Amino acid sequence: MRKQAVLIALLAAALVPGGCAKKNTESQEQAAATKNEAAADISGQTGADISGQTGQDTQSTGADNQTGTETQSSGADTQSTAADSQTGTDTQNTEAGSQAGTDNTVAASVATVSAEDAAAALTQGNTLLTQGEYESAATAFNQAIAGKADLEAAYRGLGIARLAMGEYEDAITAFDAALANAGADAQEMEYDISYYKASALVRLDRLNDALDVYNNLEAYKPEVKTYTGRGAVYARMGNLDMARADFDKAVSMDSKNYERYMEIYQVLAAAGRADVGQEYLKKALDIDKDKNKNRLEKGKVYYYMEQYDKAKTELEQADSSQNPEVTLFLAKTYEALGDPSYAQNLYRQYLDQDGSDGSIYNLIAVSQMKAGDYEGGLATIQEGLQKASSGKQELYRNEIAAYEYLLNFSEAKTKMEAYLAAYPEDSEAAREYIFLKSRSK
Repeated sequence: MRKQAVLIALLAAALVPGGCAKKNTESQEQAAATKNEAAADISGQTGADISGQTGQDTQSTGADNQTGTETQSSGADTQSTAADSQTGTDTQNTEAGSQAGTDNTVAASVATVSAEDAAAALTQGNTLLTQGEYESAATAFNQAIAGKADLEAAYRGLGIARLAMGEYEDAITAFDAALANAGADAQEMEYDISYYKASALVRLDRLNDALDVYNNLEAYKPEVKTYTGRGAVYARMGNLDMARADFDKAVSMDSKNYERYMEIYQVLAAAGRADVGQEYLKKALDIDKDKNKNRLEKGKVYYYMEQYDKAKTELEQADSSQNPEVTLFLAKTYEALGDPSYAQNLYRQYLDQDGSDGSIYNLIAVSQMKAGDYEGGLATIQEGLQKASSGKQELYRNEIAAYEYLLNFSEAKTKMEAYLAAYPEDSEAAREYIFLKSRSK
């Protein structure tokens, strides 16, 4: 019991705000390393997780949140983790006191909510999260908080919504509040909240804080995503030896999982060490020597190894009716082989199966604009903004880029103003706005 109580204090500790840097529109093909931003985190750790926790955690891959080398694909981005390392009963009591103030502030800002309505708002917020309606979800969670409905779950949901909207400081505040409302014994929800919190910390480049979180989690619940997450932080810090040690622990615990090796490759590639990442891809090819099995997984491995002809052979023999990812990676492979027209057809086929994925509209649009079809790229982006439920931040950014390519600087400036209102922490966009103001006069 004492051990669990100390962990709650550690997880609940408040952190000092930090800065955030995001990607340049001109380097779209490298940008998947940091996401499509938190929506990749959300897709990586949701499903039953969002509505059920109040229940359960279904985080898939650590790299799902933080890495990748495809053009604006939000495909992988390591789900880093979070819980800061401050201990002591005094700290916990102080946080509990400040949390009461936070609760009162929220309650004062929202009309009085009955217990029944608060419970309904919590359920609604979870549903809206799964639908990608993050702003509406945040409103619902605030109503739940005002009515004191399961404050840990409500603040957790609010934090996830803020994370998905790129409001990382607010997300951390909400996650801290969730942990402050946890029970005396650490349960799955507290670990889950910590993983989300770390993702926000990494996005703010607060790597030492995220590292403290992983160290705490390792002490209480060492698992695969603890090591992939901490390894990703070490890789980002340039500490390759420590990163490899953690990645080796992760694969020793999950040695038959192709995705784990690809995840690690993506992390290392994003950190500028694709050469080391290739070692893990080669190990993945040793999982199953049967040529007729795991064709999708092998095709993906060959794709990341840039052996595109082998990737094409494997993927074309995989069953796309069983997994739409076959079509997605075939599209990426054909694009890499220099056939963007056929690749776009395949991307469209994939969207017929899942039209909610904004990253795919983004891939098509970037491909169109690289070919000089700026009008077509803009149309694809706007289609994605209407239909997609995830990946919208990158679509908004590339919409601005499309207007710039079309020399419509006035419209680009207007769109940038709306973008900065929604994503004020994007310091790079703020710098670009200065340029747009000078061009639109």
